[in-house]
Amino acid sequence: MVASIKQVAQQFGITYDTLRFYERCGLLTDVARNKHGQRISSAEC
Repeated sequence: MVASIKQVAQQFGITYDTLRFYERCGLLTDVARNKHGQRISSAEC
């Protein structure tokens, strides 16, 4: 299952801005992206 950044944020009880912050700080690495640059999240994460 592929989830949007909003869905992932809701699952963990944080904002999508927080997820973006974590990525910029290097706390989230190897974030998969589609051809449009959108993050791809799966249940495996």
